[in-house]
Amino acid sequence: MDKKQEIIKLYYENDAKIIDIANSLKVSRAYISKIIKLDSRYAGKKQKQKEATQKRKKEYTNIRMKIIREIERQQDSFLKQQHLQATQELSSSRNVISNRAFRNWNSSIYTYNVKLKSYKLQKDIVTGSDVPNIIKW
Repeated sequence: MDKKQEIIKLYYENDAKIIDIANSLKVSRAYISKIIKLDSRYAGKKQKQKEATQKRKKEYTNIRMKIIREIERQQDSFLKQQHLQATQELSSSRNVISNRAFRNWNSSIYTYNVKLKSYKLQKDIVTGSDVPNIIKW
């Protein structure tokens, strides 16, 4: 069997790589490429390789997207858990602060009335019903 037929046999029937064929037969890769491109099966094999590559890329992308979605789900779950915990911590404590502590915390919305010796809520401030209008000092 001559080298050309051996190259074609190794490449098309044994699915050997060009570099492996070149090393085993002691010929250049360019020579092997030239020989296999002359064969009628070349276009079909190239098309199959292209389809296989596209399939691998698609599978890789699908796996990657599944991993990304799972990470996002875990992060969402973690954030929801943190939010629930914070909500419970903030809403479950029924610590009522004193009027003085509230005034100190919101000092800019009160003005001091010297005659009454108390702090009065400013008129232009809109608040809820639980905010004291007058705080005796």
